[in-house]
Amino acid sequence: MNPLRFAIAFAGCCLSGVVIWRGVDFSTSPEVVPVVPVVLTERGSWQGGTRSSWSEQDGGAGPGESEGQSPPSTQQRWAVVTRQAANLAKSDPEAAERWALSLAEGERELALATLATELAGFDFEAAGRVAMKMQDTPERNATLSFVSAQWASEDPAAAIEWVRSLPEGPLRAAIERRVVPAVADQDPGFAAQYVRAEMPDDDTRRAVIPEIIQRWAQSDAPAAWAWAAAFPETDLRQRNLEALFRVWIHQDPSGPGTWLANQDGGSLRDESARVLSSILAATDRAAALSLARAIGDETLRATTMDEVARHW
Repeated sequence: MNPLRFAIAFAGCCLSGVVIWRGVDFSTSPEVVPVVPVVLTERGSWQGGTRSSWSEQDGGAGPGESEGQSPPSTQQRWAVVTRQAANLAKSDPEAAERWALSLAEGERELALATLATELAGFDFEAAGRVAMKMQDTPERNATLSFVSAQWASEDPAAAIEWVRSLPEGPLRAAIERRVVPAVADQDPGFAAQYVRAEMPDDDTRRAVIPEIIQRWAQSDAPAAWAWAAAFPETDLRQRNLEALFRVWIHQDPSGPGTWLANQDGGSLRDESARVLSSILAATDRAAALSLARAIGDETLRATTMDEVARHW
């Protein structure tokens, strides 16, 4: 199991209120990690694992331990790091951060990731600060994405403000892919405004727009349509409309067609009718044909009717 997945899985259990220890059994891995009575000190050395150190700590060998026991395995070390980081996060976050930064490189990254995901349960700013102290790796980006998505689900405005403080680049783009859909769950209009005005990376923008539209369609489909249809790029606009109508049809099969029939004519209405007709052709060919016939542009009308006819 990857150490970061180990950390986030453990933190996720804590955030959900499920206490799993004595053995960590994650659904993503068949491994069961035993709890061993060892302690990772602030200097990064391991206490426990031999009769000598058991005697110093507990006054005797640990349960089932014998003379000359070998040092803890990698999985056991991960277990101890995550357990200590999680416990310290709740009791003394500042001390936890100092302790994590004092560890050897691999264990430091695991401790920081665990601490950040734990702090995301009650102190988002501290969680973000801790995660930013990790090395510039995909694991740091994943930890920051996890933290920021949790933050956005609780306080969208604060999460977006924090994203704004990040420099443009791959890290910000990765975080935006998690934050913006989470913000849209709470306030799709706010997420849409941010995307149109402030999202610098075009690939990221294209990735999150359908997710905003799908969420917006559940609460205010006409508003989502107005935003989806306003994009100048033809391919993006058509993809937006398809995402919108699929959600809308699922909620109200006849709703989109009825609403569209009452809209003023024009290129956007024609384009919307073509997209909706193409979707309905597989399940409601009569409605699809009715929409196609109402398209004002002759060329587009003929093309759409041909598409519908292929489903008969």
